[in-house]
Order: sequence, then C-alpha cells, then structure tokens
Amino acid sequence: MEGTYDVMLGASKMGTVTLQKCGLYQHFSCRCQLSGDVMLELIMTQDENVNNLGLMMPLGGSFGFDIKLPAKRFGQGAPTFSLRPRTRQKQAIFVPLRPEEPFGYLQQLENAYLCRNGDELGLVLQEEK
Repeated sequence: MEGTYDVMLGASKMGTVTLQKCGLYQHFSCRCQLSGDVMLELIMTQDENVNNLGLMMPLGGSFGFDIKLPAKRFGQGAPTFSLRPRTRQKQAIFVPLRPEEPFGYLQQLENAYLCRNGDELGLVLQEEK
C-alpha cells in the first residue's frame, strides 16, 4: 500500500497522498491545492471499506495533513482518495449523571467527555444533526 496516490474532487486531481509504513502504523501525508471556501474531508476507499481520514487543514500555501493511523485498520488492496464537502454538523448535549437514574446513552460514550455544569456532574455527548 506504500506509494503516492492522486486525490480527486469529482474528475479533477487536487493533490496527492503519500503512504509510508511506519512499524504498526500507516503514515498519511496529504497535500492539496484548494480554495478554502468549503471544508473538505479526505476519504479513502479500499476494496469495500470507506474511511474518513479527516478534515483538510491549511498548511503553508496548501491544504492537507500528516497523520499516523494503525495499519490494522486498512486492507491490502490499492486505495483511492477523494474529497467530499463536510456536511455533518455535531451538536453537544450535556447529560447529567444521576446515580438513581439509568443511563440511556451507552452507545455514545466513545465520543463523550466528563464535564461539570455548575454543581452538576455529567457527560457531554456529540450528536450528529
């Protein structure tokens, strides 16, 4: 899977992604020439798997990012990279923790964090709009 791949927005090539194996991790180095008018996410498609690698960030005179992700998340097939506009917006919800009440948000704990709102202890959950 190592190498340099094109990043496409529709039928236009916008930049490249360089992949390099680093031990148990895969290093992604992405650079694209974008206007910056729209927030774009880099999407990697490999076999039947689709991975959102993250939001394109300003870097000098271009956009992109450098990240390392566990190699076990990805297969062995040739990847393709594309950009898509970020359409999802997340809304934060404060859920108080009360020992006497059941907690109905167990499936959302992965993206939650502990917070104090005044005297009340609770969790802030990220919910998609």
